[in-house]
Amino acid sequence: HEGTRLSVHSLHTRIFNGAGWDSTWAIPAKGTFNHQQLMGLRKVAIEHSYKDLPTSPESRSRVHLLRDSRTRQLGNSGKISEISSRFGFAGVYPERLSFPEQIRLMSEAEFVVAQGGAAIANAIFMRPGSFMVLLVADYPEQETFWRNLLEPFDIQLHFIVGRSKGRRKLPRALHSDFSVSVEEVESVLDRRLIHRPKHDDWN
Repeated sequence: HEGTRLSVHSLHTRIFNGAGWDSTWAIPAKGTFNHQQLMGLRKVAIEHSYKDLPTSPESRSRVHLLRDSRTRQLGNSGKISEISSRFGFAGVYPERLSFPEQIRLMSEAEFVVAQGGAAIANAIFMRPGSFMVLLVADYPEQETFWRNLLEPFDIQLHFIVGRSKGRRKLPRALHSDFSVSVEEVESVLDRRLIHRPKHDDWN
């Protein structure tokens, strides 16, 4: 009411609407986000969440986020890891880190290669202008979802779309295993790291 003074110890607000699929399992939810709230979360998290962690021996500017899961397995992940390692990327399983460690990892990274999965959401902690290459299966809903989340943070995204194996009927097909073109991954990393295109040329 007008004139009423409130003492608030914690405030919970909704920052996301449209997770997953609608009740008919037919219409992909593309996700709408409250980026003002997310940017506030990002600022507080980076300023405070890992300040008490031991000093990191070295900053990892190039990170390859690996995925330890039984769903959405990348069939040729070994070959992709070989390529990313050759370009100086450090392979990391984010689920094996604490949340503050994950925040520090992403806030220090300038270039990330990642397979589609929940860990990509931590890209909100990357610095503006950073690059992320996303390895995803051939469902356009994934690209729309991640662009809606990350582009307002000025994260430059490039999608390498692979071919799903087995199930083609949504929504379970989103969790199918898939493979991506090894040649395309190598070409993208070479163009970005060796030839260093302007942001406008990235996609």
